[in-house]
Amino acid sequence: MNSNSGHSSPIIYKSIVILLILYFSIPKIDIVSLGKFGIRPLDFVSLIIFFVLIYKEYHYRFKIKSLLIVMIFFIVNSIISIIFNGPIGLVYEMRLFQYAVVGFAIAIVMSSFYKKLFLHVIVTTQLLISALQIAHVVPNIDPGRGTYYASTFSGSFGTPAELSYFIISLIGIYVYIKFPTRIILAYILSFNSVLFAPLALIITGFKRIISIFSQRVLVMSSYLLILLLMVYIISFDLFIELIFRPVGENLELAKGGVLPDGISIAPGTESLVMRVNKFLSVFDYMHSNYVIMFFGCGYGCGDGAIDSGLVRLLLEFGIFGFLLIIFLVRRIPIIPLVIMIAVNFTFDGLWSSVVAPIILSYFFVNLHKMRGSYVYTK
Repeated sequence: MNSNSGHSSPIIYKSIVILLILYFSIPKIDIVSLGKFGIRPLDFVSLIIFFVLIYKEYHYRFKIKSLLIVMIFFIVNSIISIIFNGPIGLVYEMRLFQYAVVGFAIAIVMSSFYKKLFLHVIVTTQLLISALQIAHVVPNIDPGRGTYYASTFSGSFGTPAELSYFIISLIGIYVYIKFPTRIILAYILSFNSVLFAPLALIITGFKRIISIFSQRVLVMSSYLLILLLMVYIISFDLFIELIFRPVGENLELAKGGVLPDGISIAPGTESLVMRVNKFLSVFDYMHSNYVIMFFGCGYGCGDGAIDSGLVRLLLEFGIFGFLLIIFLVRRIPIIPLVIMIAVNFTFDGLWSSVVAPIILSYFFVNLHKMRGSYVYTK
């Protein structure tokens, strides 16, 4: 990618920036609801982004081996998803492709002279909407809970957590490309009643310390921390009892209902208990379906948020997919990896329409930094 690419076709770059700003500023409102799948304005914006990229003839220099890996991944995952989810599974795969398109567009902006403008406009827009929400002038719009007014704020997104992790992911990519953001207000938006969100910002400041550990150790440690969190929340004895109890054949994932009624819950841990309940449900579902345990059930089979992208990764791609990730993760630099782990620890960043594209953009930016693979043509 040429350093002066931002001047080669300013109209195209400005168009991409404007479309991305629209994508991240329009609330999640279903125009058409098709069962579990809703068509939103974001879908049309991302489709326009796709056609803009095609029109400009942006090409990514994939090696044949890389192309085959990507094709095999989508083909195999689509087949598995259709088997366990029906025709909607193919729609979920298309959704994942949509996030990749938006992520690719973000990486393009990161290579241009418009990345500072993009950051400032995005942060200012979210700050303005959030201020109006605090003043009860503008409502929060959540696809799950509908429209409501509250003292918490979520910007143009569905939940306060989504806003927090979006800001963290966005700031993280600027930290990764070593761009001085100086957007202090962005950090304020991330401190929005979300327990683990600010930790990600703090961790990025200790690059020398976390660099001591290998990427594989960091990934394995993140899953160990989830287990320790579960044990801390429900006690070790109950955890062992639930893990080793016999389970029947679960034909569908029922998120919740694993923890016994009347369990003692410490004040302030209700949200964590709800997450533990979902995690244990995922374990039961995988434990009773060995095909899913080893191969996963395809992207989207979680049927909504699981409240942890790390847990979703195991469910949808299985043990073999997890081992493949462990094998390939050494190629991911520390900062992007830490951000990806942080936003998927107790939040389902891989399912979010605003966080997932940024996570995928890390891969495109990383590939460019390794071998300068983006080529822009007039």
